[in-house]
Amino acid sequence: AILVHDYAPAAKGSGIPDAKAAVSGFSVAPRFSEMTLLVKAVGLSLVVGGGLALGKEGPLIQIGVCWAFMVRNHSEWLGKVVTKLPLDDLVCVGAAAGVSAAFGAPVGGVLFAVEELGSVHSLSQRALLLAFAGSFSASFMLKS
Repeated sequence: AILVHDYAPAAKGSGIPDAKAAVSGFSVAPRFSEMTLLVKAVGLSLVVGGGLALGKEGPLIQIGVCWAFMVRNHSEWLGKVVTKLPLDDLVCVGAAAGVSAAFGAPVGGVLFAVEELGSVHSLSQRALLLAFAGSFSASFMLKS
């Protein structure tokens, strides 16, 4: 609680409403900063490691979207692939990877992106393929 209160107040809550707001076009970039990622990851690790009853799905969605924002902000080493992708599609890719990491199901991550985040904004074919690639990668890393 001290980490969230003092260092990253944006890390409170599940992060799903923030992801939906980002897809809707609202400017919520400070809610997905590097400090939010660090505090959310450390807090989630401590809470789950301590055996507390906490749903890890919402925080992992926010962690996935934070990673997507970091890739977008530091995209000079990825080239034109990331810079041409709209930010709302990139948020869907990060959220799909977060759901896939939570449940270990890549198709579940893509379905979450289509159902929950795609209801606000229709996703492009490239965004769906990247969401599947991100979900598969997260699930693969989880199982290996």
